[in-house]
This record gives sequence, C-alpha cells and structure tokens, in this order.
Amino acid sequence: MSSITKLLNELLIEIKNTQSLVPILLFEGLNRAQIDDMINGLGIQLPEEVYELYEWKNGTALSSSLIPHESWLFPLGTLSSLEDSIDRYQHQMERDEYWTPNLFILFADDGGEMFLIDFDENSPTYKMIYKHSYFSVDYEVTITCFDSLEALIKTVIEWFKEKACFYDPDSLYKIRHCYIIST
Repeated sequence: MSSITKLLNELLIEIKNTQSLVPILLFEGLNRAQIDDMINGLGIQLPEEVYELYEWKNGTALSSSLIPHESWLFPLGTLSSLEDSIDRYQHQMERDEYWTPNLFILFADDGGEMFLIDFDENSPTYKMIYKHSYFSVDYEVTITCFDSLEALIKTVIEWFKEKACFYDPDSLYKIRHCYIIST
C-alpha cells in the first residue's frame, strides 16, 4: 500500500469518527487502466499521487438535498470524480483567462473554490497543490497552498486529530476549521 493510500485511509478513519456523511458519499475507486483511458485524450500525464487518489475513491456523490459542507473531506474540499475533473479542466482550458494549463482539479466546492495539482514535470511547482478562487480579494485567483497532496492529507488528518476541523450536526455549516498546521 502506498503512502498516499495509507494516509487517505487514515483520513477516512478520522472522518468516520465524526458524524459526517462523507464516508457513505464516496464512490469506489477506479483501476489504473480506467484512469489512463479517461485522461488519454487530454494530452497530459498526471502524477502518481493522483492515480493513487482516484484508485482509492472516485469522487463524492452529491445531491441537491445535501448542504455543500456535508460533502467536504476538508474545508472547501469535496473530492471531485475524475470524470468531473476532466470536464472542468476542459471547460476551464477553453473559457477561463485566469486558468493555468498545467493545473488539474482534485477537490472543489459549490462556491467556486478549487484545489488543484500542478502536473507539469518541468514546472518548479510540480506536484504542489494550488487553491483557485474566483472570489479572492486578498490574493491572486490561484495561489499555492500545500507542497504536495501528501502534505494536504497530513494537514487535514492533524486538523481532525487536534479538533481544529470537525463536523457539528447541530450547525448549519457542519464543519469548522481554526488553524492550519504546517507540514
């Protein structure tokens, strides 16, 4: 089992210890051949960590009856299915002047926030996680926020362990985060 898969399983255990709906909303993972077939026409090569993510789970089942926060793995982070990430990537490439072509969506929320990974092996920020927000007023639309997918997952696990991030069934927003632990 890879380190990313191990961390994702640890995160899922932390989430299961809460009253979150996320564990029952996650779709089963894909196999490597399915992932390759799906990204074949894009002309991109995703990092190994992204393969491991989508082999672990392939996104989150969403419905209009869910409050958006109920589907978050972490604040503003609902795991996008590979199909949805591909569709959004193609859409952004065609229509968004702020879009960086070497970024691929992994997590998103309904309000326009996205977490992306740099998949360009020649980029100085290869494998770094970016936050993309159309509503940013204090910073650029796209900024780096984690050194890697591994760093993101480790941070979120610590949020849950330290109760900086938790689900509250009596709150409208279902999740609260207080601080970021650097990794």
